[in-house]
Amino acid sequence: MSVGNENEWAQRHEALLVSLMAGDIVVAKRAYDRAAHLEHPGGNTGVGWTDAEASWLALQSSFPSAVFQVHHRIGRDEQLPPRSALWWSLTGTHDGWGAFGAPTGAPVGVMGICHAEFGPWGLRREYVLLDEIAIWKQIHLHVG
Repeated sequence: MSVGNENEWAQRHEALLVSLMAGDIVVAKRAYDRAAHLEHPGGNTGVGWTDAEASWLALQSSFPSAVFQVHHRIGRDEQLPPRSALWWSLTGTHDGWGAFGAPTGAPVGVMGICHAEFGPWGLRREYVLLDEIAIWKQIHLHVG
């Protein structure tokens, strides 16, 4: 269970990421604004739920058996627009094809943060940050 506040927007954001990282990628179509602005790992700037779906799938499919956990969440809606921030981790094995190439069996720990802004048609801005170099290093140290 994550700590932070019980704000509705933070809870929505957390539920969205938990679903995405559990492989329920189709939830993106219901949750993201069709014109959402996305800044995702790999220097990927995207627009809309299809780019969100592709980006989260690339991460999730690299570590399909990993445990995703939100450690802290906070949401605010006193001023427009409603927004949230999450700190999360993904712990497991590089056992799938995805953003990090062929499965290697490497044990990997990933830490990430997300900031989101919501509008009348869903999540309309999302910024995701994780240390891709640290992930590659863990994979390469395992492979040798």
